[in-house]
Amino acid sequence: MTSISARRCCSARSKITPRACYDRPATDTLQRTSAFLEVDQRSLDGTAKRIFTGWMFADSPALNAVDHPVYDVWLIECKTSTNVPPPDQR
Repeated sequence: MTSISARRCCSARSKITPRACYDRPATDTLQRTSAFLEVDQRSLDGTAKRIFTGWMFADSPALNAVDHPVYDVWLIECKTSTNVPPPDQR
């Protein structure tokens, strides 16, 4: 099992903060990619409300999904690096 650090992602109305992300070999029969995520939604007045906290699994996205009428969050993979700058540097 490989632990990979992840970077926070956000849009104007939502913020997704990964706390842990694990990739397992393709030969493993268990959930191969899993992540512990926190998803916050921002209101018009700037306050944030947590709408999801928990483990998400790439092989079974409906197992523990974000329940929201507008946003759909899917875990695809863990990455060790990205060319997207952190939100405070955009």
